[in-house]
Amino acid sequence: MKEKLKNIKKEKLFGILVLLFALTAPLFITKAYNVHLLVLCAIYVGLATSMNLILGYTGLFTLCHAAFFGMGAYTTAILVGKFGLPIWTGFVCSGFIAALFGLLIAWPSLRLRGDYLAIVTLGFGQIVRLIELNEQWLTNGAMGITAIPKPKWFGQSFGKVQFYYLALVIALLIIFIVYRIAHTRIGRALIAIREDDRAAMAIGINVRSYKMLAFGVGCFTAGLMGSVYAHYISFVAPDQYTFQISVNIFIMVVLGGMGTTMGPVIGACLLTLLPEVLRFIGDWRMLIYGLLLVVCMIFRPQGIMGSFQIGGTSIWTTIRRRIERGKHSRKGVE
Repeated sequence: MKEKLKNIKKEKLFGILVLLFALTAPLFITKAYNVHLLVLCAIYVGLATSMNLILGYTGLFTLCHAAFFGMGAYTTAILVGKFGLPIWTGFVCSGFIAALFGLLIAWPSLRLRGDYLAIVTLGFGQIVRLIELNEQWLTNGAMGITAIPKPKWFGQSFGKVQFYYLALVIALLIIFIVYRIAHTRIGRALIAIREDDRAAMAIGINVRSYKMLAFGVGCFTAGLMGSVYAHYISFVAPDQYTFQISVNIFIMVVLGGMGTTMGPVIGACLLTLLPEVLRFIGDWRMLIYGLLLVVCMIFRPQGIMGSFQIGGTSIWTTIRRRIERGKHSRKGVE
């Protein structure tokens, strides 16, 4: 119990340090491209955290998060760019539209589990992408929708720094929502469903309703981030919300640590910045990137931040134990 409390204190301290860095980052990171990377980090932190509610806390293996991200972007592009509605109206509608379609797909498919649910959500993601690509009267097809207006502050359009703080505020709001859900009776019910949904049903938990709730909240927050992204780049097209984006978000959650607060934050920042850090090695960049992911999954299967909440050990302790285990096994053979 003392060790668990100690780990929680470490996580809170680490979270405060990360928050302080995030709030002050634009003060010493001034190059336009680096600020652009900060904006992407904030957006993917929100997306990974929303995915963490579905995957990490509830245990629903879905592969269509990019579809709801794209729905939010296209909703705001159509409402604001085509019909001229206020930006903040389009922003709120983006979340509700994504949540609505998320609940529609969740209602029939959440009876499935594991690989079968993943296949259904994968198919749904491809359907959404084909609609974005072929329904030209609504989405303008492969050409996408351009000239999406940017929000204004005292008559001045948002720049990169303003968009960073906007994305950061929304990402912090998503983290707060997921954290509060996870530390309430609802969160305990979701974790029970993740561990064994049949046992949860046997003790009186309405499994279907709780799964719908997690899916709806996760899709709503993904739609909000899609709206921010659409206004940031002022352009949406089908090739921005592909299956690969869903896989990237999934990896961010697993690599950072499923069912943790800071895990998706670290995973999103790492997977967004690491390819840029390794850009100097040219064609070897993605090879090294993939190798680092494999090594991390071998030595930290619970994720980078998994130890803080599920009682894991440090990577060095894991390496030492594996070496000692290898020595004992060799002695046994001799």
